[in-house]
Amino acid sequence: MTLSLALRQTPRLNGGATETCMPEVERWLQADADHWRALSTLSPRAALARYQSVVDFLVVAACPELALPCQLYYAEQGAPLRELCTHAELRYYAARTLVLCNVAYGRWCVTRRASWRSVCKLAHEALEAA
Repeated sequence: MTLSLALRQTPRLNGGATETCMPEVERWLQADADHWRALSTLSPRAALARYQSVVDFLVVAACPELALPCQLYYAEQGAPLRELCTHAELRYYAARTLVLCNVAYGRWCVTRRASWRSVCKLAHEALEAA
């Protein structure tokens, strides 16, 4: 019989490529334990594990165009988002991320078992309609 021990590290709330440049998203996550539960229940663990922070994960889910800059930062080949984006762009990305968070939370409250894919789809549809 072989015994193996696997250590799984949960990403931090903030840091990584976003380096606390989106305090609105962090405040939303910290405002209510159900916000965190909704995201942790709906989001695929494998996807979340690829990111250094939960905010990085959410920002890339809401703004897929930031996936490459985020991954370049992780590979130490790029700068953090606060250095790549203007203040206005960061506010725009934070607003999109909050839409995703609120859609996820609303879906979780209604069904308590919505899929992450359906949440992302609804958030992107809401943003396109705006």
